[in-house]
Amino acid sequence: MIRNGKTKRAEEAEKDSGRMREMVMEETERRIGLSLGERRTALCTDGGRKQLSFPTVLCRSKRGEEWRIGEAALEMGREGSGFLLEQLFSLYRKGESASLGDRKYSAEELMETFLRLVLEEAGGGEKRDGKEEEKEKEQEESGEQEQGPEALIEEIEDVVSEPEDPPVSEEAEAEAEEESGGEAFPDFLPGRSILVVSLRFMDQALMERLRALLSAMLGESFELCILTHTESFIHYMLRQEKLLYNRKVGMFELEDRSLSYYELRVTQGAKKCAFAFSEPQDESISLEALETESGQKTGDRILRRLAERKLQKGNYGLVMLCGKGFENTDFARNFMSYLLKGRKVCTEQQLIALGALYYSEVLAAERTEDCRLLCDSRVCCDISLRVSVRERDKSLILASAGEPWMGLSTEHELILDGQNYIDFRLSPASSMGSASQLRMHLNGFPERKDRSVRIVLKTSFPDGEHFRVEVRDDGFGEIYPSSGAVLTEELDLRKTAGGA
Repeated sequence: MIRNGKTKRAEEAEKDSGRMREMVMEETERRIGLSLGERRTALCTDGGRKQLSFPTVLCRSKRGEEWRIGEAALEMGREGSGFLLEQLFSLYRKGESASLGDRKYSAEELMETFLRLVLEEAGGGEKRDGKEEEKEKEQEESGEQEQGPEALIEEIEDVVSEPEDPPVSEEAEAEAEEESGGEAFPDFLPGRSILVVSLRFMDQALMERLRALLSAMLGESFELCILTHTESFIHYMLRQEKLLYNRKVGMFELEDRSLSYYELRVTQGAKKCAFAFSEPQDESISLEALETESGQKTGDRILRRLAERKLQKGNYGLVMLCGKGFENTDFARNFMSYLLKGRKVCTEQQLIALGALYYSEVLAAERTEDCRLLCDSRVCCDISLRVSVRERDKSLILASAGEPWMGLSTEHELILDGQNYIDFRLSPASSMGSASQLRMHLNGFPERKDRSVRIVLKTSFPDGEHFRVEVRDDGFGEIYPSSGAVLTEELDLRKTAGGA
């Protein structure tokens, strides 16, 4: 039988080929969620099947440019065979340099080295400790190589089945390297991969630096997103059964000397929204102290007081525990007994990295969550102003609730119609609350007749709580040259009813 010029067998072969292409794409395209913190870094990939967590530390061997991260770095430092850098993230955030041995490294160099090694872990390579690598190096220097029978069989099969490649000249190697642009990122992440990095706080300058660093490392074929722990929390919960978040959800995150509380509320209806916020606590708990009886009592007392303050008012159906501090909850018996009164309690140590991973899958599917996200990395309300187009009033949207505010900016040319001010309308994302209005007065701008004051309106977000507006007099052709007047004002979005 022939259909559209193809035999049935050809059609079946084409289907098989298509299935094979899909399988290859699944194998080559990676989704990675990375939580990068002051003290710990967590990594999730392969749909959450692979999860890693290790200290945010870096160590360079005293014998050369051999680097280690996490526990291997700490071990190298303890043995005295390397130069250990424990405050890596803090150093990078401040943009400071550090001397390791006889060489000085910039903050960008150190963070790039750390992230390269972290992403190599995402590639699925077998992790080896320093002793194994030292043994291999000694064997290479002596010309010896340990081989079992399986290794010998593999070696014989390679010799029989695979012909040797022809020798390549130095000129050809140099030409190939020049065409590829020099040293490339290791190809353990081929295809259109997506990396989502989660940071504790929304620091625009820090995030822009980190994005530039990762973009230079990974290239244009790699999609990159940076968000906060709070947004990661939302993505994690939205992946769970709806019954778990039909009421308020509280979360306690405990890391070494870092304690934070998070809260999520998902509203239903036509304007479905997910409100979330986080609060770092002044009181912290040392994980080392939890190894002692007195430290356990202190930690339990701190957590119990915090839970009573946060959960006594409100309808909470679920409480989440995340972070290395909740690897074992035996020390916090009073805290746990309080949580379990009429609430479900779940523990997920890598929740933040998993939330970042889940969002990478949303991006890969080229879709959005089924509700508006309102948190520290998203715009909290709709921002618009009324304009007249061909004598008909319409709303000019400057920012929409739920979209990421970092990097969001607009520019519009407008003509003032007998007014020396601009009114911005701030509308809440959900049906709760009412719209408000903020007026920006254009003091010092020229007064002209017949709609001849043309302005350029630029908007941006310095952070999630403020909306920056710049208005510039653009003149009116040759009749009225520009006066050069410029006004800049930051509108406080916390005064609206659009927040959580």
